[in-house]
Amino acid sequence: MIISAGQVCNPCAAPCAAGQIPRWKDCYTMKTTEQTAQKYAKMFVRSLRKAGYQQPELFAAYKARFLQYAESPEYRRFSQFQTMGVDKVFAAITHAKICMEAGIPMEEALRIWETYTAGTIRRIFRGACRAIDLLPNGYRILAGLLYKDAQQRAKEKCLTYEMLSFTEQKLEYKITHCMYIEAFEAFGLRPFCKAVCNSDLCMQAMQKKARFIRYSDLADGDCCHDELVKQ
Repeated sequence: MIISAGQVCNPCAAPCAAGQIPRWKDCYTMKTTEQTAQKYAKMFVRSLRKAGYQQPELFAAYKARFLQYAESPEYRRFSQFQTMGVDKVFAAITHAKICMEAGIPMEEALRIWETYTAGTIRRIFRGACRAIDLLPNGYRILAGLLYKDAQQRAKEKCLTYEMLSFTEQKLEYKITHCMYIEAFEAFGLRPFCKAVCNSDLCMQAMQKKARFIRYSDLADGDCCHDELVKQ
């Protein structure tokens, strides 16, 4: 269908140029990006309120900044990594930037993110780890999932592994290059990458069938070195 000048098409409700054939994928992307910005802006203001910061005016600032970042070369660059979850990464970047511009230190911004913004999903993850820990083959299940995930990330070069080893007794890996770090570093927020990295620590909920050990991470070290050891 070719539309006339100024005609509004669905689903994005944007007026297109005369004689233009609507590109439905682009329209859908515009709509979902707007919805994503709205969702994360609500989560941001809710998290601030729970932390004791009554600043509802930051909703508009957060939403506008997220949409600005969604049009940036950095967003397009990191979107190619399907395993990265680029929307969540840029939600965290926007969170840190708006907090700091509002006078909230990075350490406090990180605490707000981990306690409130990501708190629910991390409680679910810890609960899942505890449930797996009750199974006879709990180590094998979790280590197998982590190993498969690592292989996918290595394949698309989201993460570069200096070492990746999976045996019946231990899963161990060392990551020396990470696109998450590059994304946060591009905005001068390398330490805030812990907003993503620390989600792995939920696996410390396992106490019976396996034990998760983090020796270092890339946010403030030269490699991410983790082990999941069978108990």
